[in-house]
Amino acid sequence: MPRITNQCLEDIKTKVDILDVVSPYVTLKRSGSKWKGLSPFNSEKSPSFFVNVEKNLFNCFSSGKGGDAIRFIETVENVNFNEAIELLADRFNVPLEYEAGFGKNEDAAFSKKDLFGIHEVAAQYYHECFKGEKSAVDYWTGERSFTEKNAGENLIGYSPPSEKGLLKCLVDKGYKPEAIAKSGLYFAKNESYRIEHLFPRFRGRLMIPIRDIQGRIIAFTARKLITTPDDGPSSQSKYINSPETPVFYKSKVLFGLNQARTRVVKDKCFLLVEGQIDALRCHSEGILTAIAPQGTAITEDQLLLLKRYTPDYVECILDGDSAGQKAALRMLPMALRVQLPLRFVVMPEGMDPDTFILKNGVESFHAQRSRYKTPIAFAINSLSGDKSPSTSEEKLAVLQGLFPIIAECSSLVLRDEFLEETANTLRVNLAAILNDFERYQNKNSKPHALNNIAENVIQPDIISVENESGKLTTAEYDLLFLILHYENLSVSISQTVNSDWIKSTNSSGMFLQRLLVELQEELWSPEESIDHLLEDESDRNIYNRILSAEPNFDDPLKTANDIIRKLFKDYFNDKIKEMKMQLELIVRKGASLEERTALQRELTAARQLIKQIPKIEKV
Repeated sequence: MPRITNQCLEDIKTKVDILDVVSPYVTLKRSGSKWKGLSPFNSEKSPSFFVNVEKNLFNCFSSGKGGDAIRFIETVENVNFNEAIELLADRFNVPLEYEAGFGKNEDAAFSKKDLFGIHEVAAQYYHECFKGEKSAVDYWTGERSFTEKNAGENLIGYSPPSEKGLLKCLVDKGYKPEAIAKSGLYFAKNESYRIEHLFPRFRGRLMIPIRDIQGRIIAFTARKLITTPDDGPSSQSKYINSPETPVFYKSKVLFGLNQARTRVVKDKCFLLVEGQIDALRCHSEGILTAIAPQGTAITEDQLLLLKRYTPDYVECILDGDSAGQKAALRMLPMALRVQLPLRFVVMPEGMDPDTFILKNGVESFHAQRSRYKTPIAFAINSLSGDKSPSTSEEKLAVLQGLFPIIAECSSLVLRDEFLEETANTLRVNLAAILNDFERYQNKNSKPHALNNIAENVIQPDIISVENESGKLTTAEYDLLFLILHYENLSVSISQTVNSDWIKSTNSSGMFLQRLLVELQEELWSPEESIDHLLEDESDRNIYNRILSAEPNFDDPLKTANDIIRKLFKDYFNDKIKEMKMQLELIVRKGASLEERTALQRELTAARQLIKQIPKIEKV
């Protein structure tokens, strides 16, 4: 991400009146030399929010938040520092200026700007085509039961079967063939970037735009219609998505998050549904915090993004089939690792939120939501195959599947609550469960793991190589040290390390997970302030300790690769252990040969993957 000049930042701070920034969000009245109003961050009856025009600052006594106009936009819009600057510059017509000499980062930014423009032009073009294509309108208003107004609000589009008009439009607007090819809207024949070698990816399909958290169109989901030609490489697929591009990574984007993030402060929760049509149906009924993954299983990066907006909980609305519930069970340990509270709502068999709302109405949908399951209740239900475990063998089988999930929870308080709920649900003595869980932890803990940690204190669980001072530290701490001291390594580390490999059972790990997401999303770079990423005193202590130390690794690149190797192998070793336990569990439950074979294949694949250790090449 290119760096905004200090002068440009000062221009925004001095030229933008904080009163003009705050007024759209808060009804302000003069109070002496200041202005006051109700807090936009909390529900209150007496005003505790004040604006000091002379100092261009705000202060909210009820929430403890305060700062300048940039900080206000960061907080009220749930965006980071750079995004807040872009929003202010756009609203108040302050030209953004970037520092020269940023090399590849600067070039990438310009390329991304082209891609954003291309997708915006394409969305408008597809929408105009949609309005003139009867089969597309009939599908949307008839088969899907949406309105034409809804299509306009969401820029629903249609890509004609012989689509050449968009290509001409893009070329006429000055977009280069390389940028058009990189957008993912076209196949590049023989990887050629000549206009005559570009072939449209989406033909005869309904087009649903996908936006990033700033509302910019970055990709499309295309639904097959009766007009879809049969000669395309994915012609038989009901849905196809844009390929990954420099602005679109499926595992890091959630459909609808751009508007849901602005509502979560009021509604307190996200609704995580399985499909985009489900999310659009919820939006049409006024449920604006509905979001959906991009046709893939939810990832830890996506959960970390949701955590940025501090919801009270994420409500997972699951389709009434086994596939969605199995995926949700795999998601649960990740949510516990990042400390994201969940609720689970299962739709009736054969239904999803879209069909349920159409058939029963939104009030019945809300009633269904009120019958949510806690994470433990959902996990027990899933592990027992929707049956109530009655025999000792059945209860033991559930516990063997449940302990690895509960062990991922870094909060001792929550962990104890989960174990108590498990004991009550299974009607098993709590002391016995606590004893079995402790034995499970001792058997599966790392040799250097620190057990019996104090409440609310997260300790290191992986001891790594000696750091610059000769003191033993965690692998996560050393990786943080490298990112913060060796800027030339930071991007390479973020592109190589998967946040799933990081164990969040220590403070450094939780800090590192957030930092990797920010780097991967290009929301932060090492030359920028890190203040907005320091969530608590523990983060500040780690950060100050790292900054105060002298960076003198003999070979930082080798150290980085040593740490990456350790994190990677530990992660896959744990996965292999987990799959072995699952295999033993399903064998005891009398699973079919097909189920056992499928899991055995996954186990074999994991054993092969652990040999493919990623490595940063010379930077």
